[in-house]
Amino acid sequence: MKDNFDYNLSEKAKIIWFIKLFGKFVLVGLLLIILGIIVSIIYFPINIFNYVFVFIFLFIVGILLAIVYIHLYHKNYKYTFKEKEFVIEYGIIFKTRVIIPYQKIQNVNIYYDPLHKLLGTAKVIINTAATDVTLSEYVLEAIDYPDELVRYIMDKVEGNKYYKRRLAE
Repeated sequence: MKDNFDYNLSEKAKIIWFIKLFGKFVLVGLLLIILGIIVSIIYFPINIFNYVFVFIFLFIVGILLAIVYIHLYHKNYKYTFKEKEFVIEYGIIFKTRVIIPYQKIQNVNIYYDPLHKLLGTAKVIINTAATDVTLSEYVLEAIDYPDELVRYIMDKVEGNKYYKRRLAE
């Protein structure tokens, strides 16, 4: 790890995001198919299979769009170590840049769920001293070497505190 260099999440993040998105997509798709069948039986007593094919087509198009979206999102998700802050940038159309001063970082946790274990990655969660819950936790979804990343961040946090103490003396 080095400063002022853009790092990307692991390529395995795409798999994790796709599985999570696919689960939601399948649920919504099945509900739409069932709703379409019910509506077609009640209001349009014609061939139900035409509606099923339309929904299957839309489902496939949705999956292809999800794959493109995930690829672009991954490509635009970067994190950088600066001298005094940790920067996370993400977004495709609307870009978000989160700047986390090392002095505000309180905890850095490594989280392994079954999917991350299967892929050999981990989720790294950075907790800050922010009072707003939505601004106090930042997640790096798929990190191949989480221990190295956490150690590097904590060295920066501790180094920053050490530097501040020396200036106070």
